[in-house]
Order: sequence, then structure tokens, then C-alpha cells
Amino acid sequence: MPTIEEVLQGKTFQKVSKEEFALQQKTLREQLWEVANKQYMESVSSPAKFQHYLNIQSMSSHKPTNIMIGMSRYPNLGEMHEMQTWEKMGKTYIKKGERAFYIFKGDKNGFYNPVKVFEESQLQRHPNPKNILQFSPSEQINLIAGGTKVLSMVEKVQEGELNVYYNPQSNLIEVDKTLDIQKVIQGMVREYCHKSYAEHYQYDREEASFTCDCAAYMMCKKLGIEPDCTFLNNVQPYFHGADAKEVREELEAVHKTYKSFNDRVDKNIYLENLKNKEKEVEQEK
Repeated sequence: MPTIEEVLQGKTFQKVSKEEFALQQKTLREQLWEVANKQYMESVSSPAKFQHYLNIQSMSSHKPTNIMIGMSRYPNLGEMHEMQTWEKMGKTYIKKGERAFYIFKGDKNGFYNPVKVFEESQLQRHPNPKNILQFSPSEQINLIAGGTKVLSMVEKVQEGELNVYYNPQSNLIEVDKTLDIQKVIQGMVREYCHKSYAEHYQYDREEASFTCDCAAYMMCKKLGIEPDCTFLNNVQPYFHGADAKEVREELEAVHKTYKSFNDRVDKNIYLENLKNKEKEVEQEK
């Protein structure tokens, strides 16, 4: 039976029978879960560690469990892909002495099996490095709200002290028209996360607040918006007494809330880049 370290190092097994291979895969899955569960608990042990996880998750397409597995090996985790995915991005080479490690990959039948990946620091160079995204306030608003018709500019938001508020009854996001633009943007991100949460789960604002604050933090990090970090003070009380399974379920809810919002923003970014390229072509004519 392989050790956890051998699992993380992507140990290659010799050719074996189907029965032995199935047992190896079962062992790998169990030990990967052990690694992930330990990292889940570590990530919610302090506000700083939880914030570090959110920073990494905001820049990754992987689900929380794979992020946890990757972070157990690379605390400042970057991109991680199978070798064929890296090669599709461009010609690249693995540094001498580096070995693949395992994460999970879902198949068409809904089963998750171990697959070998490399993290970007294991490469001699990144084949397609990403540029840091920078957007003006007006661009940020268009990226956040584009493709929706749910904003309602009002004289006064009717919910407590909030100046931007997702109203679950009307399914509208009410915005105080006198509000400073930076506060509008922060509030819009937060309330679009509430709207996203309500699309996937039974919605109660108080119960959803921590999940939505986490998702909003990640979206702000992605778009270069100053995030509200006050919710981080509640990390340890919020997760007090939770086991690894409960932590995973919460972070999966955060990821799902963020992802549906993020997918639309990514589409808007793509359309905005396409529009800018078309303008550049026109100007060159």
C-alpha cells in the first residue's frame, strides 16, 4: 500500500491485474481524501489561512477538494493541469527531478478518479502566462451586471442599513442612486452573490451571509476591487465544532455560488476583449 507522500508524488505503479488496479485506485482515493480533509481543517483554523485559501480559489478553475490537495503540496498553489492540458497551451517542459502528483478528475458517469497533474512551478516556464486583469469602475460595473436585467435604482433601499440589496421577493437588486460608485460596486458584487446563492439553495439571508461574503471576496479579488474583509473575523466562530465534511460542504457552497456568477463575468470579459480587438482592427484600417 502506498504512503501519503507517494500518493502526492504521483507514484507510478507497475502493470497489474484489473483487481489489483482497482484496489490501488481505491487506496489512492482514500489517501487523497485524507490529505484533503486535513487541509480543509487547516484552512479554517485562522482568518489569515482562510483568506489565503480564498485568494487561491478565486484564481483557479478547480473545485475546493483539489485545491486542498494541491495546497498540501504547494502552499502558494498556482495553476495545475494534466500534462496534455499544459501541452495544449504551448510547448513546455518539466523541470528535472519534478514528479507529477494526484488530484481528482470526474468522468462522464460522475465518478472521481485520481489523475496526475503538474503545478506551474514544476515547469521550466509557463506556456501561456495570464495577464493581471485591470478594469475601470465603469468596466467593473458592466462586467458585474452585464447579461442581467435585475438592477433597480431607487431613492432609498428599504432593507435596514444596506444601500445595495438583493430583494428575493422581486428578484431585483436595489441600488441607492446617491451612493458613491466604489460602494455601489462592492455592494453589487455582494448582492449578485446573494442572487446566485438563491438560485441554487433555499434562501435565507442570515444563513447565506457568510457563504455570500466569501464568494464576494473572491469576485472582488478577480476584478481588482477592494474587498470587504470584515467577515474574516467570523471564520473561527463560524466553523467552530465543524468536521472536515462540514467544512467541505460549506466551501463547496461558496464555490458554487461564486462559479455561477464568475462564469457570467468570464463571458462578459471575453466579449469585452473581443470588442476591443475589433476596435483595434478598425483603427488600423
